[in-house]
Amino acid sequence: MHTIRKKLAPTWFTLITGTQPAPEFLLAPLTSLEWLDVRNEIYQAPSGEYVLSAKAVRTCVESAVRDWRNIAGEDGEAARFSRELLLELPATWLNDLATEVSNRAALSEKERKNSSSPSTSH
Repeated sequence: MHTIRKKLAPTWFTLITGTQPAPEFLLAPLTSLEWLDVRNEIYQAPSGEYVLSAKAVRTCVESAVRDWRNIAGEDGEAARFSRELLLELPATWLNDLATEVSNRAALSEKERKNSSSPSTSH
C-alpha cells in the first residue's frame, strides 16, 4: 500500500544578490502536479546546462513563494508580500528562486529535509 506523506513545511531561502540585508523568501514545496508541470518545461541548452522556461519559472515562483523579508518598496519602507509585487522582482531573482524551488522538488524526501537553507535572520 502506498502511503501519502505529510507535506514538508515551507522553509526560508536566502537569495544571494549583493544587497544587504539579503532578501529572504519563504518557499513551500511544489505539489506533485506542479512539479510535473515544471519538469515538462525544463530543456537542455546548447551548452549542456538545463534551463527552466519562462512558464516553469512562473509556475515555481507563483506556487512556492509564500512570503519575503528584506524587500523594500519605492519609498524605502519594507514592502508587504503580494503576488503582484512578487512578479515585479528582477528577472534574475525570479529565475534564481525558480531554480531553487525546482532543485528542491527534484530531491528525495530525505535529501530535502537535510538540504533546507538556514535563514540568516529571525
